[in-house]
Amino acid sequence: MAPVFALPAGIGDVTVGLLALPAAYYLAAGGRGRRDAAIGWNVLGLLDFAIAISIGILSAPGPLQLIVPDRPSIGAGTYPLVLIPTFAVPSSILLHALSLRQLRRIGRSRRSYSAAAASVAAAGADAGVREAAQ
Repeated sequence: MAPVFALPAGIGDVTVGLLALPAAYYLAAGGRGRRDAAIGWNVLGLLDFAIAISIGILSAPGPLQLIVPDRPSIGAGTYPLVLIPTFAVPSSILLHALSLRQLRRIGRSRRSYSAAAASVAAAGADAGVREAAQ
């Protein structure tokens, strides 16, 4: 692999991978801002893919090549390396998207739970006021 592609893609992958466990632990432990941290990790992962795919497209031979690497990517289209762009990257993007969807659903259900709890509390307070007036 040419360093112009391998270094940014590799550094991004390692960074997102190293942050995965702390983000998952923080989310599971119930820390303050845990949902925002998990959303940030997913966005970072998607941004890493966007950068890697962009550099890959811009450095691959063809009409969109704007970056000419110092060495060709020999073997990138052969088995087993071809599985990375054809299977691993799309499935990882889908997993990040599904994770973001679940985090959004959790946030929405908590808001509706909080709204329901607030209305029950208000109804209870209203009933208490009525009892005191009688």
